[in-house]
Amino acid sequence: MGGDLGPVSVVEGACSFLKSDSSTFFQIFGDEPLIKPHIPYNLSHKIEIIHTVDVISGDTKPSAALRRGRKSSMGLAISSVAAKENAGVISGGNTGAFMGLSSFLMGSLPGVFRPAIASFFPTKVGGYSTMLDLGANAENDEFHLAQFALMGETLAQTALSIQNPRVALLNIGSEEVKGNMIIQNAHKICKNNPIFENFIGFVEGDQILSGDVDVTVTDGFSGNIALKALEGAAHAVAYELEQAFNESFLTRIAAFLAYPVLKSFKLKTDPSNYNGAVFLGIKGIAVKSHGSSTAKGFSSAILITKKIINLGLIEKLEEKLKKLPPELLKG
Repeated sequence: MGGDLGPVSVVEGACSFLKSDSSTFFQIFGDEPLIKPHIPYNLSHKIEIIHTVDVISGDTKPSAALRRGRKSSMGLAISSVAAKENAGVISGGNTGAFMGLSSFLMGSLPGVFRPAIASFFPTKVGGYSTMLDLGANAENDEFHLAQFALMGETLAQTALSIQNPRVALLNIGSEEVKGNMIIQNAHKICKNNPIFENFIGFVEGDQILSGDVDVTVTDGFSGNIALKALEGAAHAVAYELEQAFNESFLTRIAAFLAYPVLKSFKLKTDPSNYNGAVFLGIKGIAVKSHGSSTAKGFSSAILITKKIINLGLIEKLEEKLKKLPPELLKG
């Protein structure tokens, strides 16, 4: 209920997904009179509506969501996963509230200092890379970053099918002497601990999409800024292309001739194709869809969610965390 388009993109995204994968069953939490009209009769047996009129708005603070949001559509959906009634939860609503309620109602995986948000990005050489943290934590120390590196590696192995992902720390330079003490200490931990199988050191911001790295690790403050900068750059490039090709009759002809190239470019950079940010470090599958996501984008988030459920992401994370030395574990 909390996404920019309300329940429309959620319901239509679920219905679109069911057309190619009829083995999935959905519970949709929210205001039934607003949801039901969007469900085709022939798919109604695959979707159950759990009615509630309580909704967490976009400006609700995480602390307020924890106090008053457990009976909301978001709170009930998360609780259903915590109670093992559903295998995973997806929301396009308030990110802070979603993370706060997911952490509180599901709990953290044993030994995890803080959860992180990870998402996927297309690279210029084809395929995708992942980056975390994208905003779950404003500040992190070297132990948090080391855990993020391990969790990001596991996500890349699971969701992206990369057997031995290259893991790097985001920094202001690739040289080992660059960066503050936190990033320097995180580098030492990852470099000197054999559990980090393919740690390649530091990367700069221009390497996130280069294909040089499979997992980029940073604190939530820098990660969120990098995410918004990448999204903004993509929108700016798309806008400038559109303006340039519409300047005159000749440029419109050029656009017609270049249509196959432009179509390929749009497909590769379309956020709908890689929508879905995974919450890592909690005892359950929770995936954040972009608030402005279309039905196509929400369907992509469902695809990611089902893949990491089927491939046992939580179990793999638990196994990896057990291998960390005591100093890299909470408690």
